Amino acid sequence: MKGTFNGSTFTPDASSATKMILEPGSYNFVCYNDKFQEVGNNLELNINDAKEAYICQTTQEIYGYTAQQHITFNMRHACSRIEVFLECYGKLSSGTTASVTPVGTSAKTKLVYVGATNSFTQTAGSISPSTLTFSGAELTGTNVFGAVTADKKIYLLPGTDFTKLQMKFTGGTFGKNRNMSDAPAMLPRRKSTQSEGHTTLPRIKSTQSEGHAMLPRRKST
Repeated sequence: MKGTFNGSTFTPDASSATKMILEPGSYNFVCYNDKFQEVGNNLELNINDAKEAYICQTTQEIYGYTAQQHITFNMRHACSRIEVFLECYGKLSSGTTASVTPVGTSAKTKLVYVGATNSFTQTAGSISPSTLTFSGAELTGTNVFGAVTADKKIYLLPGTDFTKLQMKFTGGTFGKNRNMSDAPAMLPRRKSTQSEGHTTLPRIKSTQSEGHAMLPRRKST
């Protein structure tokens, strides 16, 4: 089934079925938007589409004595979002830039929902650096504490090891015209709380409402 969600109301497309006729049994229902691509019985998500990708999997028992049943989906973001902010004493030029890259040559680039096993896997590959700009004007005083947040966020697939990301300043000045690009690359010191095992997605409820499709996956007996 393909259609559009408006809040909690699902409206099928004109070319789509308006209901499913299913025999009694236990089913895995999957709801996802058009950022996922159907490849056989699997769903694939490329990291370049992760920002606006949403998905939900739920198990439901279909009863023979019930004429009509409704499935509830709590849509979740299919990626993790990182926000970078700076805290320091001193003057930081507006428009300071930095680049965030994985340590090594590869990172998680594709998320795959495997229909046969009702589970998620990831594949690794090369990703482009994320360029950040700190255009806020909070850090403008000498020997004054301040904080500034990057103009955009970084979106990564589940399974990415946060401790293996590094940030390198690429432009801007600090204090008395010290070039930020002269500073060494920095590694995060705090271990990510992202769950490992690749079978779950972050539990963030979504209000995304366009282009969703639903597929029932009957559980094996």
